Amino acid sequence: MVATWKEVRESLRQLRSRRYDVVFDFQGLLKSGVFTRLARSPRRIGFGPSHLRESRSAVRTGERLQPPEGRTHVIDQYLYLLKAVGIDSPDRSSPIEVEEELDDRARRILESMGLAGHVAMSPGMAHEAVEPAAVRETGP
Repeated sequence: MVATWKEVRESLRQLRSRRYDVVFDFQGLLKSGVFTRLARSPRRIGFGPSHLRESRSAVRTGERLQPPEGRTHVIDQYLYLLKAVGIDSPDRSSPIEVEEELDDRARRILESMGLAGHVAMSPGMAHEAVEPAAVRETGP
């Protein structure tokens, strides 16, 4: 759904109403680069040319970092950007807390489908039958 111009103006007003120590552009898109640039921060960190999804976004970041070449997972690329501010963590986990009731419901649905073991479900998926849930082990 497209936001109204009033909503866009309000979002930009909120973005510019405070100062940030650092802003990251993890997407490498022109749109994300514009928002990175509009945020009031002395440091804007993004990817170098070979990791940008849209080359024009590079003009919106001050610091352009080049993750190691090769088949580097996107999470590792994101973590590489964090090194610029002294965060150097090999931890790639991103646990998602799920209410016990929803967890039980998802487990019952998966078991009724004959699924056991590890099942991945996107937290952002839109489906009426299954509530968003984390990647989890369903079997014994």
